[in-house]
Amino acid sequence: MQSSLSDQGIPAPYGRACTNCARVKTKCIFRFNLDVCERCHRLKKDCRPCASVRKRNANLKKSASPRSQQLLQTAACSPGVPSSGPVPGAGGLVPAVAPPAVVDVDTSLDRFYPFKTTVTGCCSLMDDISAHNLPDDIADQTLGAFRHAFLPYFPVVYLPDVMDSSFLRQRKPFLWLVIMSLCTKDMNKQIAMEYTIRQIVSQRAVAEHEKNLDLLLGLIVYLAWFQFHRKDRPYLTMWTQIAVSLMCELEIHKPPPGQDGLASSRVTWFPPRARVPQIRTLEERRAILGTYIITSMVWTGVRQVEPIRWTPYLDEHVRVLSDEKESELDEALAVHVRCHVIRDQMTCAHAEQEGQGFCAPATCFIKALSLQLQHLRRGLPTRLQQSQPLLLELYATDIIIHETILHKPRTHTPTSLPDLKRLALLDSLLGAIERWFDVFHAVPNSQWIGTPFGSFTQYGHCAILLFKLTTLDEPGWEKEEVVKRANLLDILDRLASRLDTIPQEMQLVDTPEGSDSGLFFKAAKLIRGMRASFAAELNNTVAPHPQPQQTISQIPTNPSTAELLSNVPDPDDVLMLLADDPFMAEMFCIHGPFDLYD
Repeated sequence: MQSSLSDQGIPAPYGRACTNCARVKTKCIFRFNLDVCERCHRLKKDCRPCASVRKRNANLKKSASPRSQQLLQTAACSPGVPSSGPVPGAGGLVPAVAPPAVVDVDTSLDRFYPFKTTVTGCCSLMDDISAHNLPDDIADQTLGAFRHAFLPYFPVVYLPDVMDSSFLRQRKPFLWLVIMSLCTKDMNKQIAMEYTIRQIVSQRAVAEHEKNLDLLLGLIVYLAWFQFHRKDRPYLTMWTQIAVSLMCELEIHKPPPGQDGLASSRVTWFPPRARVPQIRTLEERRAILGTYIITSMVWTGVRQVEPIRWTPYLDEHVRVLSDEKESELDEALAVHVRCHVIRDQMTCAHAEQEGQGFCAPATCFIKALSLQLQHLRRGLPTRLQQSQPLLLELYATDIIIHETILHKPRTHTPTSLPDLKRLALLDSLLGAIERWFDVFHAVPNSQWIGTPFGSFTQYGHCAILLFKLTTLDEPGWEKEEVVKRANLLDILDRLASRLDTIPQEMQLVDTPEGSDSGLFFKAAKLIRGMRASFAAELNNTVAPHPQPQQTISQIPTNPSTAELLSNVPDPDDVLMLLADDPFMAEMFCIHGPFDLYD
């Protein structure tokens, strides 16, 4: 072996050829046990090795072009680059050695709130929101109000207590603007911020095809509290699909390339490049799950576009978010997602049967979903079992599961005996509606304003279901007992009275002369109009028919019936009120004529 090496020599490694061989571009082979290569030994030349480091181009320009200066300034305003650092001018270069890192609040927050966006996208968004400058103390108070009242009902973002408004504005400018618009107490400022939000979505996301987590998270938060914004035209479904498109463009709805050995199904002409497997951050997981919840809420309230398909990859996000939680809100978000998965199994099954004629699900399907919901609630940690936001989600899911019994045709038996199983399911539905209303009205006003639009649509949905139970003709079903347990008109009165106190208690400032009033300045009037419409319908169905010798004034009445017969306006006036507010129409599932019997 040694003789063969001495005969053949050892080729020099890449970049280690001697200067003579490198000059003539020939192969450099070192002789065994000799410090010279075979060619230099044969030609009796001085064998000197080449330098191991390649020479760098020293012909640097002494002055940067205007285009280069613009790019350097753009990079300087990107997150993570200290603003106090030296900006290269026309006669200098950026030093090669970076300054030492300083540990402060901002750098410590990087661990909690990683920022992933394009440099140009961040700078452009900062320019877009530059018109809305709030004092630091006001902005911090507004952020605290969002963290306290809004976030528990839809914890799609993580905002630790150490994060102030200026940090969020720097890292997530669009999300910051959406939060400020939701929690501001001045309706004029809210309208101005909302106009900027629409311009950003239309220009940046749609026209210029920008994509980053800031746009996605801000759009999710905007849609979650959709009721706070102007609704001159229905746009909820369209904007929801923009959020879905952003999620797909960011490719966070599927595993990263190389993760778990999953290869891309895309066919390319070139061999795939080796990539380092990535791990989704918790922020990305929240964004994915938040998009799913938004599509589910819109589907439940509007029934136009089905939610995004639930996959094992999304289920993995729920598991990871529960195991690696950064706060209790991550656990709460996982429960929200589980509730929507259960209810979508019921509602999407209905949608598949609409074209073939509706067929109510079997009783065993209702029981199976009820068992899933019971298992979910029993598995909740003790600290979350009495959480009002989670109770609203759990009871709403229970209602959606059991409401299908109203669509199931009643079975007629020769003996005309009541169907006890059907009555039990109807009673379960009524009990779930009672519990949902109790929790909804028990939420304090300071937190009640933070309920998302899904809770308001659920309120209207429960009101319609309660009306149907109040007027249901079923053997063995006592309608008077329904009124005693849950009086629909009393419930609507309670909501209207509460809405009257919200503006003054929360110190909200309306627009001049109410030209474009906010939700809480006009909702009470609309709720009272809805109450009048319900009362008119109940008057036609619940009021007893007089005997031949009786007049209307001689009809025996109880307190609930007497209330139904008083102060009943024309329901057409209610439709005129709702015509100017598409959200209120969607809240009560009204699209066209007011029909409660569909």
